Amino acid sequence: MAKKAAVTQAEVTRIIKAANACGLDVCEIVVTADGVRLIYNKVDRPVVNDNLAKPKKWPKAGNGEA
Repeated sequence: MAKKAAVTQAEVTRIIKAANACGLDVCEIVVTADGVRLIYNKVDRPVVNDNLAKPKKWPKAGNGEA
């Protein structure tokens, strides 16, 4: 006999709509036998540091010099 789904498509749709109504963007949905886990773009994603040490851009020659 087939096992009943722990989470239905209608339930997942309601969860996504509720999260969007709260201003959260759902990035990923993980469905397991234990339940459903949502990963929000602004909340659960690790912070990326854009201030990492990196080479500086060469200045453009504005006076005709190469």
